[in-house]
Amino acid sequence: MDDMVDRCVARKLSSEEVKSWTGPVFYISHLAVVNPHSNSTPVRIVFNSSQTHKGVSLNACLAKGPDSYMNNLVGILLRWREERVALVGDIRKMFNSVYLKALEQHFHRFLWRDLQQHRPPDIYVIQRVNMGDTPAPVISTEAVYKTAELYREDNLLKHSSYMDDLIDSRPSKPDALKIAKEAEDILAKGGFAVKCWQFSGETQPRVKEELLKLDLPEKSVESSDQGLIMLKGTDENLRVLGLGWNQKKEPLPGEKKVHVAAASSIEALLIDYERFSSINKAIWVVARLLNIAKKKSFKGGRTLSISVKQLQEAENFIVKEVQKSFESELTKTDRKARKGGRFACLNPVQDESGLWVVGQRLKNKNPMTVDSSLQKLLPYRHHVTRLFMQRAHTSGHRGRDAT
Repeated sequence: MDDMVDRCVARKLSSEEVKSWTGPVFYISHLAVVNPHSNSTPVRIVFNSSQTHKGVSLNACLAKGPDSYMNNLVGILLRWREERVALVGDIRKMFNSVYLKALEQHFHRFLWRDLQQHRPPDIYVIQRVNMGDTPAPVISTEAVYKTAELYREDNLLKHSSYMDDLIDSRPSKPDALKIAKEAEDILAKGGFAVKCWQFSGETQPRVKEELLKLDLPEKSVESSDQGLIMLKGTDENLRVLGLGWNQKKEPLPGEKKVHVAAASSIEALLIDYERFSSINKAIWVVARLLNIAKKKSFKGGRTLSISVKQLQEAENFIVKEVQKSFESELTKTDRKARKGGRFACLNPVQDESGLWVVGQRLKNKNPMTVDSSLQKLLPYRHHVTRLFMQRAHTSGHRGRDAT
């Protein structure tokens, strides 16, 4: 907490300031979070902006900001592996480098008595962007983008940054050193500082003063360890957007965490059909997802071609998902509708693929018209049902028998 005050991240309010302020205020709670696996910040003070008071929290009153504002992680990592020399930089305390206005500071009041429980607590305000605020990532990213625009450096800072990480690659080491030096100088003009830089092929990170040297002498073990601490890494792997990076051997040996949400990838497809205005578009999207789920890999390249059979499978998949809304009214033992139910008069049956269809009597009467006579059973007033009807009525005016 003393460090936060020394860095002007937090400030104690005088009794006169507390009495004279007539605007709105909000107090947020804080706690110490211990992370024994972190070398740079083993103990971190976390301010909980989601804590509610009378049913209202600070985060509930703040807009998150657009998700698309942040750079795409896949694109950043691909560009990072594109050129011969990779470089990684970490902005020091990025959120705490952006100031809050006076009104916003009073929305970030907190109590602190310096661990002296015998006296009343003092009132403090947070003067910089709080990591616990919902829009904190977007606000800090906007500050970096504005800095880049102000000083006309929009390559590394705008296109190869994610949160407080700067990630890029260059054809040669001189080019990589030059872009790192330029980015650091521009960030300094905006009030940001970079901890250090790591370049591929080098075992030790570089600080600002070492960016002018093409080659570095071997450093001591203590100096190397300090650099790794600054980059939140270990002796063997630095952490780059969640991936482990061996800066000498170049592979990305990241730890893979797999969360199993269902017994099957295909069964776990959760799609909001309300977002579609065309059933053909929905079928095409589902066909692509089913194709990916079955292959479970992108080896051999990606293709956008979808066969007619795959489109039919996707349509059946959608119908099955929609039919789950009235499963309780149907019996799976004999694959027929329950007696007395609302579907009994339609005499629906379940076909070999698991779809509930009607028109079995016509099938028995004329076996040559199976495909055209069997109709898939869909719930009344469902969005998908409306999409199917819309397609039928706009496809050459096929008539009421199509629906």
